[in-house]
Amino acid sequence: MKKTALHLLLIATLAACGSGGLSGEYGSVNEINGRWDTLYTFKGNQVEIDLLGNIQVGSFKVEDGKVYITFAGQTQAMHIDDSGCIDGGLLLGRACKKS
Repeated sequence: MKKTALHLLLIATLAACGSGGLSGEYGSVNEINGRWDTLYTFKGNQVEIDLLGNIQVGSFKVEDGKVYITFAGQTQAMHIDDSGCIDGGLLLGRACKKS
């Protein structure tokens, strides 16, 4: 539950920057119940972030192996790993493309 509250807090501070090379849905699965609890949907230069039904929309760009998500005037960088998943570290976790 602490991780979920932290996700909500961090999503409230995400920010926006340009277009990118990601598309489709990326998500992270809750280890306890096996459900998707964070879902990123990349379309064009926008990203929709759905955290337990709380949906925020921002913009994004991909540059130098990272995705930069901008929301409410602030930018959050996440690494794109060798598997193509986006990784926000301990605070945001790892989200992989849904198949």
